[in-house]
Amino acid sequence: MTAEELNYLSTVCFRDAQDVEGHLYYKGQERKAYAQTSFTLRGTKYHMRKAQLSLFLKLKEEGFQMENWGEKLTTSHLCHKKDCLIKEHLTLETLEYNRERDDCLWRGHCLGHKDRPQCLVFDFVTLSVFDAFMNRA
Repeated sequence: MTAEELNYLSTVCFRDAQDVEGHLYYKGQERKAYAQTSFTLRGTKYHMRKAQLSLFLKLKEEGFQMENWGEKLTTSHLCHKKDCLIKEHLTLETLEYNRERDDCLWRGHCLGHKDRPQCLVFDFVTLSVFDAFMNRA
């Protein structure tokens, strides 16, 4: 992938993103559904979640090779904010590991994840469990 193509994808991903209390959100608002985007690259039209595109850009910067994907992996939000686009708040892991992070959200602190990135726990004290679960923090 060329530098021009990566720059184009970065523009697609982060246009209309707004910083809200340390998180980048699409159009500055959290939504009930994940923020989506569509773009054309090398003559092919793509439609994907903005957070997935952000994570893809992060992995490309780190030199991650797509053929390294051995099992089905998903985008995990370390900050527990489903619409956050900040690359450092995203990681690639199995759905099982992703769901483990829900326990951290419910318990109000990171329970630890062995050799995987730890949760970026926000201020749970100010949240009701329902608000935290609904990502309304």
